[in-house]
Amino acid sequence: MVNASPHAEQQPSATSACERCRTVSAVRDVGRAPGPLPRSPLRTLHLEATAAHLAALGAFVRSALPGTTSGELDLIDLAVTELAVNALQHGGARRWSLTVGAAVQGACIVFEDDGQPFDPRAVTPGTAGELRAGGYGLLIVRRVARQLSYARRGPLNRTTLLF
Repeated sequence: MVNASPHAEQQPSATSACERCRTVSAVRDVGRAPGPLPRSPLRTLHLEATAAHLAALGAFVRSALPGTTSGELDLIDLAVTELAVNALQHGGARRWSLTVGAAVQGACIVFEDDGQPFDPRAVTPGTAGELRAGGYGLLIVRRVARQLSYARRGPLNRTTLLF
């Protein structure tokens, strides 16, 4: 089941996270005080957490961030896919929610899942270049995102990425 909403106001938890993204962007924009910034409208996608829906996450990111370079979209897509696969395989998630918005200084992604509580910041990622079967996902997410934050909100894991 795919449910896309062009109005984040219907998703209050994601709106507050993206409001934070607006403020972070404003602070980094030299000479500009925090406040309303030009950005794309927030868009939210709700999906059943299945491997068959991974491609829909990437397509949604690409459609929600017009004007973003192909290389940047590839990195954002990779990070979102890694979060989704971890939530599905390790957390037992049944539902995903992805909110995407563009701020002055980049993209803000809020990924939520209903899997087991998991703070991606609490895990020490492996070293790049080590020979192993897995464990590169969080290293990739940390390297491609400018900022990563996590919160547990009721039954949901909320990971916010700034690019």
